[in-house]
Amino acid sequence: MPSPSIVSPPAGSSITVLLVEDDAPAREGLKLILEGCGYSVIPATDGIDGIRKFADFNPDLVLTDIRMPKKGGISLVADLRRMRPDVKIIAMSGECGVDADFVSVAMALGADLGLYKPFDADQLTLAVHVVLGSSAAVQSPAVDTAADSIGYADEGAETAARETADLLRELDDIDERLTGLATAVKARRKILN
Repeated sequence: MPSPSIVSPPAGSSITVLLVEDDAPAREGLKLILEGCGYSVIPATDGIDGIRKFADFNPDLVLTDIRMPKKGGISLVADLRRMRPDVKIIAMSGECGVDADFVSVAMALGADLGLYKPFDADQLTLAVHVVLGSSAAVQSPAVDTAADSIGYADEGAETAARETADLLRELDDIDERLTGLATAVKARRKILN
């Protein structure tokens, strides 16, 4: 059932949402909210399942949890952005405390918006409308409350998240170089012995 304070997508529109969430009850609840608002929803259980279904269904929007087993949301966001730069992505994670950094990193790597758990149907629907660029998203003051759960990257947070992502890439590069050096040292030791 659509949220009373948020407008559903235009009649006849066929907007597809890929929902990547490892927690089954949360995934089902989010799916019901989105379907009640008129979206076609494709559920995925983790990032690996999400990549497969993204390739199969070519969704308009991806709503992904960040902390998942196998392949997490940060890696998923980066992969999806490389696969299709124009896809709309909302990254969601626990409350603003510890997980705020994860949401910031996901946004630095390409998520269009961050959504902090817990959130309600109004907050979810508002986030979807904002990311999809709906001009008729709001109808009531409930939107002020809904907007409190949405993370917009301010300049400082975005800069910090980009720097963190850059450092993570540099660490991966250093790790690869060290592995290469270790292999070279082993090979030279074999030659010398």
